[in-house]
Amino acid sequence: MTTFLRHIVVCLLLAVIAACGGGSDDAAVDPDPGTAIGTAGGRVDGPLGASVVVPAGALASPTLIAVATSDDGAPALLMGSLQAGEVFALTPHGTRFLQPVTVRLPAGTAPPGTSPRLFKTNAAGTWEPVPDAVIEDGFVTAQVSSFSWFAVIAIPPTITQQPAAVSVQAPAAARFEVVAIGSPPFTYQWQRSRDGM
Repeated sequence: MTTFLRHIVVCLLLAVIAACGGGSDDAAVDPDPGTAIGTAGGRVDGPLGASVVVPAGALASPTLIAVATSDDGAPALLMGSLQAGEVFALTPHGTRFLQPVTVRLPAGTAPPGTSPRLFKTNAAGTWEPVPDAVIEDGFVTAQVSSFSWFAVIAIPPTITQQPAAVSVQAPAAARFEVVAIGSPPFTYQWQRSRDGM
C-alpha cells in the first residue's frame, strides 16, 4: 500500500472515530435506565445504600426500576421544613404496585431538636409523610405502593388549628384539642386566664 493510500485510510479512521465520539471525555453519559424487574420480583440497589425490594406479584409486567439521587422536577419541600438528606427519585414516577414494596433510604442527619420523617410526593404534586416508616441504623425503611420523589425531612412543630372555645358547668371536665404538623414529639403549654381574655 502506498504512503498516499495509508494517509487516506488513517484520515478516514480518524474521521469515523471523531464522528462516533471516539471515547472523548466530553462524551455524554446516559443515565442508568434501571433494572428490569418482572412479576417474580427482585431488588434494585441505588446510591448511598438505597434499595427497593419488589415482592413477587407486585408488578403485572416487567418494569425498568431505577433509584437515583435527584430532585429534578420535584416540587419544593414544605415551607419551613429542614432537609436531612438527599432527595431520591424512584422511577418510573407514578408506578403503582399490586402489593407494597420495601424502600430503604439513608436517613441523613436531622438538625438538632428535630425528628426526621420520610416524605414522598403524591399525585397532586405535594409532599406527604409516609406512614409507619422506621428509622434505624442510619436508614429509613417503609412500605409504599407507588413511586415518586422521596426525602427525609424534619419540620419544626407548627400549630395548624388552635383549640376551640368550650363551655361546661363545673365540675364537668372540658376537653381542648390542638392540631399540629411537624416532626414529633410535640409539647404544648396551656395557660389559664383569670381575666376572661
